[in-house]
Amino acid sequence: MFIQIRRIIALTGPEAVRAKQREQQLEKRLGEVKGRIEDPKSQLTQKESVRLITELTEDISAAVISYWRKDEMRNRLKAVKKTIDDKDRARKAALLTEV
Repeated sequence: MFIQIRRIIALTGPEAVRAKQREQQLEKRLGEVKGRIEDPKSQLTQKESVRLITELTEDISAAVISYWRKDEMRNRLKAVKKTIDDKDRARKAALLTEV
């Protein structure tokens, strides 16, 4: 049986305020990245989009914020990545049907 142990960190005072601000910054960045990727006028390639998602995922994982917020943000990024992958698969399938 595999048991995962998670370290619990409690923040109070100024540290808690900084953690909350960091959480808000990450949320804002997540919204910006999602907007850039989902914008039909965006000139981002799939590789650039995946790089943006990967960088943000790493920043979220390293941040000292609420675990449930980290998990929520990661899940939202996974959903964005899935849409990118689905579009890429559809594009490749369309190319194969043309040939």
